[in-house]
Amino acid sequence: MLLERPVQPQFEGDQHPSQLLVVVSGALDPPDDEGTRRFARTLTRYASSKGIGVIAVSGTDPILTQKFLLSSRLITAIRRSGAKTVIYISDGSASVGSFLRVAVLRAIAGVRVVLIALWFNPKRPIGEFLARAIGPNLVLTPSSGLLDYLHHLGLRASFVPMGVDVERFHPVDGITKRDLRRRHGLPEDHQIVLHVGHLQPLRNLEWLTEVRKTINATVLMVVGTSTGVDPDVRKLLDNQRIRLIDSYLPRVEEVYQLADVYAFPVMNERGAISVPLSVLEAMACNLPVVTTPFGSLPRMFAGGDGLWFADSSRAFTRTVEGALGIPEGAVRTREKVLQYSWDRVVEGILSIAGQVAA
Repeated sequence: MLLERPVQPQFEGDQHPSQLLVVVSGALDPPDDEGTRRFARTLTRYASSKGIGVIAVSGTDPILTQKFLLSSRLITAIRRSGAKTVIYISDGSASVGSFLRVAVLRAIAGVRVVLIALWFNPKRPIGEFLARAIGPNLVLTPSSGLLDYLHHLGLRASFVPMGVDVERFHPVDGITKRDLRRRHGLPEDHQIVLHVGHLQPLRNLEWLTEVRKTINATVLMVVGTSTGVDPDVRKLLDNQRIRLIDSYLPRVEEVYQLADVYAFPVMNERGAISVPLSVLEAMACNLPVVTTPFGSLPRMFAGGDGLWFADSSRAFTRTVEGALGIPEGAVRTREKVLQYSWDRVVEGILSIAGQVAA
């Protein structure tokens, strides 16, 4: 399915939307319960509001379209748009496959390509010669590891942070918090430690079971299902009586607003995108956040004011316990994350893409 939106003639500042087009591969398919998909939806929605065209390639398209962007309709749509630069959002990492799709866009559609890659898979390296031969004009990524790797290959790459909707994700008062707990069938007067993510081995969810065994608190996990559910991981959490919400929540902000602490235990860099959106969303709700030093989080934030980094199970559990007792006035995580509002982040991405030289 190719979704085409007309390119409008006006754009704020000195950029020109007719020079830009966004192509998304697979990442707009529902549900949007995974970081890449939520990022793609946010960027395309914002781009459309600025009059920038969007073409989406979905899982229902022919296999050659999905795998290599080989589609006469797609190429014709790009040419008719008049775009000179395409922002290509892959639903995976910067891989050989994504570079091949970039090569198709550059060679057949005759456009410059800015690739956005949100995570790094070091087990699938790209050869230096191949990367230089078919790589994009620019890679934008929130992954410090991928950034270093691409620079090593001699490719042009820049760091971009992830963003958060600071209007949607915001703190609530105590009365609203109790109302939300009643609505979701959760204890009103018990402290709640929250994690939002996928039931997969790479998520290091064993640390949540240690929190549950050690601390007198309800551990709640909101489960994303787009990447599948590992039955062994689910059994582990069920055995430790971790509360699971595994149905899609259109108002996911409510689970942050009803929680007391957000816990992010992921260590493996393939377990999440390099800047986990859930951490930013929890911070926007001014929750105390305990996280591993995952991905680019330490690059974006210094610890303190309700944000802690922990790199072992024991330290993680101990820090969560301390976070549950922090005075409300000492938590200023929302202040830390306001600089990363989606409007600012996406505007920066569009501005950088618009300046890519021929």
